[in-house]
Amino acid sequence: MSYVSGKLLGYCGRVLYIDLSKEKTWIRELSEEEELMFIGGTGLAAKIVCEEVDPSVDPFSSENTLVFMTGPLTGTYVPCTGRLAVAAKSPLTLGWGEAHSSGFWGIELKKAGFDGIVIKGSSKDPVYIYVKDSEIEIRDASKIWGRDTRETDKLVKQDVGDSKIKVACIGPAGEKLVRYACITVEPEPEGPRVAGRTGMGAVMGSKNLKAIAVKGSGSISMADPNRLRHLIRRLLPLIMSFPSTQIQAAYGTAGEV
Repeated sequence: MSYVSGKLLGYCGRVLYIDLSKEKTWIRELSEEEELMFIGGTGLAAKIVCEEVDPSVDPFSSENTLVFMTGPLTGTYVPCTGRLAVAAKSPLTLGWGEAHSSGFWGIELKKAGFDGIVIKGSSKDPVYIYVKDSEIEIRDASKIWGRDTRETDKLVKQDVGDSKIKVACIGPAGEKLVRYACITVEPEPEGPRVAGRTGMGAVMGSKNLKAIAVKGSGSISMADPNRLRHLIRRLLPLIMSFPSTQIQAAYGTAGEV
């Protein structure tokens, strides 16, 4: 990160808020203090959830807030940083809920100009969210409700007319509020990748939110891209030779158990 001309590079400096109960959207600017004190997707997500969610609320109530957040390195050249953090009060533990996924969804969100999306309230009917740069829509999802994640990915892409858009979605388990339901990120063609812990898919289902589709055309700010590339060329062989890297490449998260 580098602070240049009044902007902390690596961040977009904006979070998209969507209230499904009121069908309203707005953008909140991140402060410099927030960016410095709560680094990364988990840090910013934790701040927002802890400030906006009463610890006593039912995880399936409209008062629970669901946060999708990226970090300052997301979308840069740095290896292993294409990450997305998802957070809310967990229906599985009734405490802090946090899940992570890799992939390009978070990168597209930052290219659209947002560090994260905060979902408040609950929709009366099934919906999905469409974000393409400054174009933000809450769309009807009644025809895809009940479909599995691969079908959902396909149908959302057909509906928006863009096969390259990145989709995070839930399947029947999330819709039925299974307390350990996952959020599938990019089911096709590279995936699936999964934000798989603490029941974040069930929180998404409780909001009648089937999917979030994102795509951006912007760029991600870096202070010195050439210097960063040089540093990565030095670090990449070390990262690839690390035992944990080889285990996860072969077996995924299960290799760390």
